[in-house]
Amino acid sequence: MRGLPMIRSLKAAVLLSVLMLLPLFTVTADAITSVCCIVICVTIMPPLLIVTAVWAGLLPAVVGWVSAVLMAWLPFGMDAGLLMALFLLPGTVAFLVCVQRQTPFFRTALIMIAGELMGGFAVLLILNRRAEGEFALRWADQFAQLITDSGMQDELLLTMLRSGLTQLDPNLYNQARGLLGGLSELGREELLLSLKANLTDILGTLPAILVSNSIWHNLLGLGIGIYFGRRSVIHSVVDRRRSELMRQVLEQRRIQLENGEVPNPVRLESREQLLNELNGNCEEALKDFPTLQMPPFSLWHLPRRVGLMAALPGLGYLVALYSDAPQAQLVGNMLGCIFSALYTIQGMATMDFILGHGGRKLGFRCVVLAVCSMLLSRVFLFVGIADQLFNIRKLRPPLGEETNES
Repeated sequence: MRGLPMIRSLKAAVLLSVLMLLPLFTVTADAITSVCCIVICVTIMPPLLIVTAVWAGLLPAVVGWVSAVLMAWLPFGMDAGLLMALFLLPGTVAFLVCVQRQTPFFRTALIMIAGELMGGFAVLLILNRRAEGEFALRWADQFAQLITDSGMQDELLLTMLRSGLTQLDPNLYNQARGLLGGLSELGREELLLSLKANLTDILGTLPAILVSNSIWHNLLGLGIGIYFGRRSVIHSVVDRRRSELMRQVLEQRRIQLENGEVPNPVRLESREQLLNELNGNCEEALKDFPTLQMPPFSLWHLPRRVGLMAALPGLGYLVALYSDAPQAQLVGNMLGCIFSALYTIQGMATMDFILGHGGRKLGFRCVVLAVCSMLLSRVFLFVGIADQLFNIRKLRPPLGEETNES
């Protein structure tokens, strides 16, 4: 396929294939572990498949795709495997078609987001239909039943209590642990009821989570895949050229020794000539690589018109907050996720731009962005809004001037 060989980087192919196959060894251990593997698969596998296809090649991406389907199929049967395939298929097809047609980067990401949303909402509709319209409540009950039947009920409930998924009155908890060394019947029932209520709330927001994840998966997944895939191609060209130069040096030394000459320093082409040849070799190697005209991450930004369109969902989210209708709240959360994801990514790009202009190296910038994402994610949202309003990076022309932004 154009731009996507079966294996681009053997080292990356092996590493990523092993990473995606490892969860298969835990899915049959117990039902709770299998559920956790599926959750991880749904949240991590879509961007990982994109990164793998662009960076390592199509073959390891197929391995990951099959692994994701088997993670659902083996513990929960054919229906679960087919649902996982349905979730992954539209986004995968959209990605392959866009790469084949060399669609520009941001348009490709938008089409892939639409594909992942199609697959995700199709799965949600099927599950909701099977639950007779009570999707959140039914699946929360089933998960609670899995815990009850697991044989490790108390340990699991206490783990979820520490993680914040359940709540229990501290006095009741201390009394149960002090007198019995384990949970009392009342404490166990309270934890199960709390778990069901929290899971029902979480499952009720799945459409909004799906919208947010699809934006993050496809924008950053595609960007990371192109970045590391391009680096892999350049490194292979440099390594090959280095090997050629080494063979040239050894051959000239051999000729000198055969002629009885004292080995002299071998003079190769000038530095400028070598760099020009290397640049030409890299450009030739990248000719079929799907860069999709992706700009550097530090230059990612929303054009004015798109920024205004992205701000409108934020206003809709504020309006929905004051509504008591569950449908309005769900739509408002979905709109809020669109606004939050787009402006948070723009905030991260703005921070990377500022750090890069300060002379910070790539590794340091990545660490700063990762730490801030885990601890201060809302900061990026406000930075993105500020960049959109005040044009901090000066990437958009002043108001009133004509622009060809797209």
